[in-house]
Amino acid sequence: MYANFEDKFKDLPRVTVGLVFLGTPFRGTKWQPFAESLTSLMRPAGSYSGVFRDLGFDQPVLRDRLHDFCRLRNTLSTPVACFSELYETDYGRRFGISGVAKGMVCTNHPRPESMLTLQVVEEASACIPGLDRCALQTDHFKINKYAGPTDRSFLKVSETISEMCDNAQDMVRRRHSRMLSRPLGLFIMSISKALLTP
Repeated sequence: MYANFEDKFKDLPRVTVGLVFLGTPFRGTKWQPFAESLTSLMRPAGSYSGVFRDLGFDQPVLRDRLHDFCRLRNTLSTPVACFSELYETDYGRRFGISGVAKGMVCTNHPRPESMLTLQVVEEASACIPGLDRCALQTDHFKINKYAGPTDRSFLKVSETISEMCDNAQDMVRRRHSRMLSRPLGLFIMSISKALLTP
């Protein structure tokens, strides 16, 4: 969205032929207070907490950004695919204390006794209503990591990206022809209004 308002990047959205989001918290996360606290504790090690400030679930700033993004996406008809994770994420394992901070993402978990009420990024936050969505059989840490070319998550994500690439030239061509025809009409209308106004 930043590129759309900066002259030196203004062409970037027009040539973007697809967007893939992997566990992106569009509406924030209920884990935000925990993440912000953990980041504050790690500040002496160089951790930056600004990223988490606006990530509280359903914060107005996130709703506004998502709304702006959807308007831009709709204007350009950019294909978007949102992927969410199905499995719980053990944040404690990352710090050597496994099981301390788990977040359950799948509501019909095979081990209901291990479910906690907090979720890392709920599907409602990771997916934009009305756009393509897919749940991957992975946790939040591994949503962008694959065991190899036969990994089910890799196959689904790469199939989505390949589809976007296959349609890339046609999409850019359609946008280009639309952009050429649209500004001319607006320009002529603006001139005629100026000429008719005393």
